[in-house]
Amino acid sequence: SPAMGPVTGGTNMVIEGIGFTEGQNATVQFIMGKRKVEQQGKCTSESTVEVETPSFESFGPGVVTVRLSFRGLQPTITSEEFTVFDVTDPNNSLAFGPG
Repeated sequence: SPAMGPVTGGTNMVIEGIGFTEGQNATVQFIMGKRKVEQQGKCTSESTVEVETPSFESFGPGVVTVRLSFRGLQPTITSEEFTVFDVTDPNNSLAFGPG
């Protein structure tokens, strides 16, 4: 959670599972098609990993697949989806526009 965040990244994400080792580092993979970016996360308990989402500006808006790996091993076979949305510049928005 959360299930979505901005394309600019910076969303604090909590991934829930079982059998994690508290204090252990985790590599969190964000995959969209053939593009992938990895971010370091941290196991904050035996059931949670916390990570800050990276920038997805080179991906654009859409749905990314999120997977975990530990100690350089292969990523998990289970995954979660995270929706990335575009961020509108207020100066170019009809709702916010200049003035």
